Amino acid sequence: NIDPESQETFVITLGLEGCLFAFPLSEWSQVEGKIRELPITQKRNRFFVRTLTSHASDSKIDSQGRLTIPQKLLELAGVNKEVVIIGVLGRIEIWAPDRYETYEKDFGMSYEEVAEDILL
Repeated sequence: NIDPESQETFVITLGLEGCLFAFPLSEWSQVEGKIRELPITQKRNRFFVRTLTSHASDSKIDSQGRLTIPQKLLELAGVNKEVVIIGVLGRIEIWAPDRYETYEKDFGMSYEEVAEDILL
């Protein structure tokens, strides 16, 4: 529940599985703390941190409750006119509708099957 009057700042960056992540600044600080702990001597860590942070962009909620997303990020996520927005605990995911539909269809397990595996 975001109050447009708060002028809350979000960090928007490349997500996973083809979406974008939008973190409230307080959540982004926690993510930053975790990635700072990754050993920079590992090539995979350097690649992940560079990719995540090089695409990161700050955006404040405007007076109409909107966030501005850089065009490059919209292109990377395949977003045109319509989007699917999902609140995922401490972040928002922004999906192109076709990508989200494909992600759900191709996952290979139903929600119920995943729940059974996770919530034993």
